[in-house]
Amino acid sequence: MSETDLNNKKKKAKKPSKEEIAYNDAVGLMEAVEYTKRFEREVISLKNAAEKFDKLGEYKDAPALAEKCKELAEVARKKGTKKVYTQALDKLNSAKTKSDYVDAIEDFNRVKKYNYKVNECKENIEKCKKVIAHLETIAAYKRRGIVVGIIVVLAIIFVNTPFFPLVKGLVHQSRGEYTAAIANYKAANGILIGNSKMKKCYYALGEEAYKEEDFQKAYEYYKKAEDKMDAPLKRTRLEQMFIGEASVGDTVDFGKGKWIILDKKGNNALLLRTETSKKVPFDEDGGIKWLLSSYREWLNKKYILKFSTEERNIMVEQYLYKPASKGKTKEKLFPLSEEQYIKYKDIIPQIDSTYWLRNGNFINKKVKAVAKDGSIIQVKSDDTDIISRQACWVNFKDDMSKPDKK
Repeated sequence: MSETDLNNKKKKAKKPSKEEIAYNDAVGLMEAVEYTKRFEREVISLKNAAEKFDKLGEYKDAPALAEKCKELAEVARKKGTKKVYTQALDKLNSAKTKSDYVDAIEDFNRVKKYNYKVNECKENIEKCKKVIAHLETIAAYKRRGIVVGIIVVLAIIFVNTPFFPLVKGLVHQSRGEYTAAIANYKAANGILIGNSKMKKCYYALGEEAYKEEDFQKAYEYYKKAEDKMDAPLKRTRLEQMFIGEASVGDTVDFGKGKWIILDKKGNNALLLRTETSKKVPFDEDGGIKWLLSSYREWLNKKYILKFSTEERNIMVEQYLYKPASKGKTKEKLFPLSEEQYIKYKDIIPQIDSTYWLRNGNFINKKVKAVAKDGSIIQVKSDDTDIISRQACWVNFKDDMSKPDKK
């Protein structure tokens, strides 16, 4: 027999039996209890070891070790349950937080599972649960208090921001309390939708005033409503009504200013602005022809845009002959001619500024203007210290729903 065969034979001879393996496992469990911290693990390990020894029958000292494991398991159970129960009582008596009571309940449950002072454990567990419920209630009230406090602080902050009057304005508007709504929108300094909502309130007030036939008040409200709804249309119709009812020499509202009625012919009225306006040269290039002047172009292309579409529609177009093109040209706004000024001088209110007329003097190449004292003077057409005082013919009867001719 070779040396290798001898070694294999020795290895086979040394291989432990199944009983030996089971025996060693049981011994290992029995000895391992020295390293366990929880008594439950110790009891379970000893019981498992006892079962393994029982299964080995009369193998070696298995019966004796089985009995020893059972005795040790019972000792561990009694000692452990007593220790943990005492520990649980200490936790209960010294507990202050919810987690302390939760820990105590866990220990009482551990003891109760091993039938140690079961009733006492149940009673103490109920005590812990009641205290926990009480603590949770207090915590809930504290959380609510914190939430309420935060809400109060936010409310105080909100009240002192423009958003608060904005919200109040929305509430008043929804109730039809338009004056109060407007006051709040103003306090909100026009943030977000405040300006738009305020204009709608003015429109609603205008509607109310119109129904009550307080047309002047309705007109003022429609003006403040600006471009909301059909405010421009209703505002212009009221302007037509005021102009139609007024007499020559009366002052009326039109556009964004006051105008004096100089004349009436059929359904048309000649209006002249009562207030001073912008200082403009008659012609930037020094020309004296009205038809070719920069002043005329400014009035009928830029300044006229200050009027609503409806107001521009009721301005009567003036068709003028333009020699340079052998054709006709048209305008809606213009300064008075010297002839018109002399004709209406007695009803024209004087202003504290010099303003243009439309006549040029081809001899000295100057343009005529009305001085502060009402006298007619002549100045250079590129003078930038002369005021624009515009006039226009307005139709006070026809519907202005037709497209703007401009």
